[in-house]
Amino acid sequence: MTATRDQLKTDMFKIRLATDDDGDGVGALIKAAFDEHPGCIYDRAVEFPELDAIASTFRSKSGQFWIAESQNGEIVGSGGYIPTVDDEVELHKVYLARAARGSGLALQILQKMEADALAKGFARVTLWTDTRFLSGQRFYEKNGYTQQPETRQLDDLSHSEEFNYIKNL
Repeated sequence: MTATRDQLKTDMFKIRLATDDDGDGVGALIKAAFDEHPGCIYDRAVEFPELDAIASTFRSKSGQFWIAESQNGEIVGSGGYIPTVDDEVELHKVYLARAARGSGLALQILQKMEADALAKGFARVTLWTDTRFLSGQRFYEKNGYTQQPETRQLDDLSHSEEFNYIKNL
């Protein structure tokens, strides 16, 4: 059987559970994404202290966090979830490096998170995404997530407003 072009592209990446040492790479990924959107301000010390122990932080909340690495070990994707109620998890820090976009890697990370949540008995996934992250919104909608009517304002440096999305597994 011949591999598809997308399968060949994603073979260039390895998805694994994060370790606490991955915080700097995840931070660089988030900063690069923020830099693409005017008004998004990245300040790790103020708004992302969990990056100092990313894996431990998610595990302490009964969650999981994954990263995707390129063949040279660079972190090019991330994402994790934390349970919110008995049958629901919330996705966090789902980011993909510009160079990895269009490869199918984002879908692999999303499917890995969803499959893990489903295997642990969760029935629904929710997430919040910045109203400025249009490509992310299109990605979630394409993959079965439904935008909810409510938004939320964050008291952060970027003055973020976020949309809520939900998907039943």
